[in-house]
Amino acid sequence: MRTLAVIVTLALAQMSLPADEKTPVAIGDWSEPVDGLRGRLLVFQGPVRDEGTSRETLVYVELQNVAASGERDVYFEPSGLKCELRDVAGKGPPRPKMGSSGSGGRPGKKWVRLPHDSSLRLRVSPYGYGSPDEKAFVITIGFDTWQIKATDAAEYSLAGTFKVNPPEVKGREKSWAGELKLPAAKVVWPPERQPTSGPRARPE
Repeated sequence: MRTLAVIVTLALAQMSLPADEKTPVAIGDWSEPVDGLRGRLLVFQGPVRDEGTSRETLVYVELQNVAASGERDVYFEPSGLKCELRDVAGKGPPRPKMGSSGSGGRPGKKWVRLPHDSSLRLRVSPYGYGSPDEKAFVITIGFDTWQIKATDAAEYSLAGTFKVNPPEVKGREKSWAGELKLPAAKVVWPPERQPTSGPRARPE
């Protein structure tokens, strides 16, 4: 009974999260491993911004070290992520005429280290960017921007590749290099829309 009570309490706590918490919009499956590393795409609706008129869009690449042993040094470069947003017919949503809204800079290049049996979530989307229309959802990756309106009934999925070509740096000669093919992440927008099949994806 005590275990059941704890589970119920945790469930209620999740239901009562404050409004500025991240809301999952797309959670992709893990890619096939390449030299002990695998990855997946994550997209969230972020906290309220611009005095409550819109919410920020957050896009991440999550990397996981699944090698039998050892660390993995990775040269993270946001421009190494290339994505496409498509519906079941292979078409993308209309591009926003005015682009996305915000000005907070972009994530930069950096070296990261993944210990054995660990994962790391790395942001690729610009800071402070979202849609001026709170009923629309804007995804910005690199120089590509897509907008999904609440009235758009199509089912979209975001898929891509993440390529790492590290610079030659002394002491990092054995750093990870390669390309991960990131499986399609189904976009659930608006958040209250339920998928036509299967449970709604949740972060692990």
